Amino acid sequence: MVEREPVTELSAFSSEGAVPTGWAQARGDLRDAEVYWLSTVRPGARPHVTPLLGIWSKYGPHFTAPGGTWFGLGDAIRGGDVLVYRVAPSTAFGFGKGKQFSQTRFRFS
Repeated sequence: MVEREPVTELSAFSSEGAVPTGWAQARGDLRDAEVYWLSTVRPGARPHVTPLLGIWSKYGPHFTAPGGTWFGLGDAIRGGDVLVYRVAPSTAFGFGKGKQFSQTRFRFS
């Protein structure tokens, strides 16, 4: 499967002189994150936000490590005993901190 490269834009909520976060850096931040916040819109346009554990090729070694954090989860996934969802985003946001604050919007076509 070919990964879609998003269009990257800096929002008006960013500090003067801020630059958008590049997609390569954002991917690295996602890979290293412990928890993801998934925001969706319910029928009727009500927002819904929830923290989720994510698999970005990051928990793989723990699936088979004896006594590891996720011991047995790999077998449970392969056996169909747990649900795993793949999310194809339409829009994602990255927030930069430091001397300059930035809000980067990643739009996937």
